[in-house]
Amino acid sequence: MSPHLRSPVGCRFARHILNTVKHLSCVALIALPGAAFASFEQGMNFYHQEQYTHALNNFLSAAEAGNAEAQLMTGRLYAEGRGGQEANPEEAHRWYQKSAEQGLAEAEYLLGMQYYHGTGVGLSQVTAFNWISKAARQGLSEAELQLGMMYKQGSGTASNLNKARIWFSKAANKGIAEAQYQMGLLSEDGDGAHQNYPKALEWHSSAASKGHAKAALATAYLHYYGLGTAIDLELAAYWLQQAAEAGIQVAQYNLAVLYEGYPKDKPNLNASVKWYKKACDNDYQRACDSYQLALKRQQKVLEDQLDTADAGSGN
Repeated sequence: MSPHLRSPVGCRFARHILNTVKHLSCVALIALPGAAFASFEQGMNFYHQEQYTHALNNFLSAAEAGNAEAQLMTGRLYAEGRGGQEANPEEAHRWYQKSAEQGLAEAEYLLGMQYYHGTGVGLSQVTAFNWISKAARQGLSEAELQLGMMYKQGSGTASNLNKARIWFSKAANKGIAEAQYQMGLLSEDGDGAHQNYPKALEWHSSAASKGHAKAALATAYLHYYGLGTAIDLELAAYWLQQAAEAGIQVAQYNLAVLYEGYPKDKPNLNASVKWYKKACDNDYQRACDSYQLALKRQQKVLEDQLDTADAGSGN
């Protein structure tokens, strides 16, 4: 599953919910049944201790009393198959729906993603778009990113790159690496005034520094070709290495090519052979022939070194 389709990370997500509940106004707390709130809070304690069966029992009690946060967490445990039962996307859907109807952004997003993938409910890109839009308008960064992707791809709505840019920008400015990468792509590919290589480098570099492999590859290319910056083969090699180590085949191949010819006065043939082999082993067929040729060049260098050594010793 690609990064823009991931659900929010469990622990961070749960902490966000707990903090939200702890800061409810006195009026809201009075309106919430005391036993339901206590049950939800106890469920969160069990959740953080990874005692998911006890957590689910407490969440269910609060969820049935109408606690939106407990309904969300109940849905998450059913979706993930935690709490002593197998994953049950249909039951997760039921609780996400209840929570989303109360306006909880996280539930709106997760409900939308169920419709997006057809998990626990019939596939409906339009319904997905509607729920994810609701969550995005509440400022949920995961929803902002996903809404940008839906506008970019024309999923559940007409394709609109200007609107995609708006929503990617919101998530990117919150530090979401995939959104920053998408902003970099739009800056590279945009027509007219929207094509901005220095801005593309800025966005790709920011995402790459967070470990985003495709952004690292894009950053390497910008440095290699001098787009938005001066040509810098050393930085190109650095970012290619990050992408190659993350398993991107084309990065492994291009890193091998770079090592074979850079620096020109002393190529690193050992590193070149290593990365050609990795790319070939990962089924990047173009690298396989290059690997065999690099092996021959490496062997020739070794033979020349032995001949030179023998000549020097007088043998």
